[in-house]
Amino acid sequence: MAFSFKELRNKIDPKGIIVKKYQIEDKEIVITKDSVSYSVSVDGEALYDEFDNQVEAEDAVNEFLELLTGE
Repeated sequence: MAFSFKELRNKIDPKGIIVKKYQIEDKEIVITKDSVSYSVSVDGEALYDEFDNQVEAEDAVNEFLELLTGE
């Protein structure tokens, strides 16, 4: 059965584009860009997914890691 490109695109679950991926201590941090916002996940767990820009997302990661490490 043949699909048109439009039908195929509608069937695919959209995923964010990985903007930045890095490792701090034993934590893997991934910042992704969706169609309208940025999201952050730490060790595969979503931290937040409605940041307006990449700088806000990175600041949130730094604050989160400070809370975890107590520094």
